[in-house]
Amino acid sequence: MNPERPAKGPRIWQIVVMVLVVGVVGGWLARTYLPEAHPDRGSVDVGFLHDMTTHHQQAVQMGLVYQQRGVDPMLGHMAREIVTSQSAEIGIFNHILGGWDEQDPPEPSMAWMGRGMVGHSMPGMATPAQVDALEQLSGAELDDEFSRLMIAHHAGGLAMAEYATANATNAEIRSRARAIVEGQRSEISEINSRRRQLGLEPVVP
Repeated sequence: MNPERPAKGPRIWQIVVMVLVVGVVGGWLARTYLPEAHPDRGSVDVGFLHDMTTHHQQAVQMGLVYQQRGVDPMLGHMAREIVTSQSAEIGIFNHILGGWDEQDPPEPSMAWMGRGMVGHSMPGMATPAQVDALEQLSGAELDDEFSRLMIAHHAGGLAMAEYATANATNAEIRSRARAIVEGQRSEISEINSRRRQLGLEPVVP
């Protein structure tokens, strides 16, 4: 482990501050695009926004871990992009949900996809133990584990967004889900490309 680097990853308050700062901007942008129709509480639209918010929050957390402890410039750039873009989307999702008066997530999570999942069992989510372990790594080990977990995470988000693209009732939500599909596919390809350059085996999602 690199002795010059701190032993711990980012604290919860750092993640909260990042989400709040970028989320304010995302919420401001969302005012222009707030969908007018209010889907039912049990709809794909509401469930997708809530669960994708949770999904994005973990991606932001892992991205901050790499920003603090990672040394590869390309993976560091990708981590920054993930933190920035997904924090902004969290702000947009929260604004839309607030406009629908749907701030409280429906239970159980993932029911909108016909699955009764909770927390870390969402598609692609790392377990708490995996995130804790990630915070202790450095160097090549961190490059390997961060990129591997992020590819799996993106693949899970891709599955959720594909379902919402096909099944959400609101055109704006379908459009946002479609954009996530395109973004996650592109980032999976980019991360795997960097893994090859680092001498790591590509990850099959």
